Amino acid sequence: MRLRHTRRSRADLTDILSYLDDRSPQGTRNVKLALKKAMELIGEYPNVGRLSGEQDTRVLPVG
Repeated sequence: MRLRHTRRSRADLTDILSYLDDRSPQGTRNVKLALKKAMELIGEYPNVGRLSGEQDTRVLPVG
C-alpha cells in the first residue's frame, strides 16, 4: 500500500521537526527514523494499530 500525506500533515510534520531540530538535532534524527519505520509498517500492514473514534482512522503510537 502506498501512503498519501495531506498538505496539512506535511505542514504539521515540517513544523514538528523544525521545533525539535532547534532543541535537539539528534532527537530530530531519532524521530525521523521512528516515523519512517512506522510509515513503512503502515504501508505493509494497513490495519496495524488500534481503531480510533474516527471513521477509517487508526492510531499507532511512535517513539
